[in-house]
Amino acid sequence: MKLNKQYYFIVLYFIGFMCLCQSSMAAIQNYTEAKYTARRIWQEHRETFYCGCKYNKHGIIDFSSCDFKPKNSRGARYITWEHVVPVSWYGKSLPCWRGEGCTKGKRGRQCCRQKDKKFRQMEADLHNLVPAVEDLNKARQNYRFTDEIVRPSQQFPECGMLIDDEYKQVVPPLHRKGMIARIHLYMSKKYDIPLSKDERKQFLAWHKQYPPSDWEKKWDQKVAAEQGNRNEFIRY
Repeated sequence: MKLNKQYYFIVLYFIGFMCLCQSSMAAIQNYTEAKYTARRIWQEHRETFYCGCKYNKHGIIDFSSCDFKPKNSRGARYITWEHVVPVSWYGKSLPCWRGEGCTKGKRGRQCCRQKDKKFRQMEADLHNLVPAVEDLNKARQNYRFTDEIVRPSQQFPECGMLIDDEYKQVVPPLHRKGMIARIHLYMSKKYDIPLSKDERKQFLAWHKQYPPSDWEKKWDQKVAAEQGNRNEFIRY
């Protein structure tokens, strides 16, 4: 009888553990929830991704900490959550992006959030969400990262960032190249997002040249605790 009782409790513990894991992995249902979770994850490392601007627990940026001068906009005071791999890259191949299955006039993110489960998962993936300055996020748009730009149309020297609007390219700050590379490699593998041969070569080179920082490793662990999976390219 004693053995059966022990066995009973072991089975209950196992079932409880599995339910806990499943609830953790399924806890984030959409982008809105992902933003709240990302904000909690980044609380102990409150600085914007590209410029390193400090911000408080309410998401208000201290621009004096990074010498960044935002445009005269109240919204620019607050952090925004950037998809390092742009949503449009993986959304544009889906029927919902063209509005299929949605009411007339609804397309892009609006339609895909409503109709496509995989899109909602990709949009809410915490491994691809970072805090950013709104002005810089808007300037970057959905441009691709590169090593060099000959004639930049926008320059952000305080952030070490160059943008070419003609060729839709961005040179990121050196200290973010490794993290950017690992995010792209992860998203490409997990969601079958195509990278060109040159892009993959570039990201693999950045990945090797700029290894993960202590924060990047901790960030990966925190995301895994919330989402249930790690970025395999972040090696410990």
